[in-house]
Amino acid sequence: MLSLKRNQNSKFQRGLISSCRSFWAQKNREGLASPQSAGAGFTLIELLVVIAIIGLLASVVLISLNGARKKARDAKRIADMKQIVTALSFYYDDNLSSYPPVNPEAQGAGGWEVS
Repeated sequence: MLSLKRNQNSKFQRGLISSCRSFWAQKNREGLASPQSAGAGFTLIELLVVIAIIGLLASVVLISLNGARKKARDAKRIADMKQIVTALSFYYDDNLSSYPPVNPEAQGAGGWEVS
């Protein structure tokens, strides 16, 4: 480790501070501000506005997804009905042109027993 005497250490610190000041003075002359005057952070109002905009965008996305969810549900129902039609037509072809027997005592499913 580098050990400096107190007197040498304070000279080093003064030299470092002096060089930093001259560096920022040169940057200010060139049109660049120092970090203290540049406004390093955001104000509370700016943050609240950004949060509000993000909330509005999220609600718009959720509303549009709701419509897509309904369309997907309807497409699934149509596909299920096509599967039932296909199964009934295969049954009809395989069983001498007759559909499955209907049980009038069965609950739901139009009288057919569903397992």
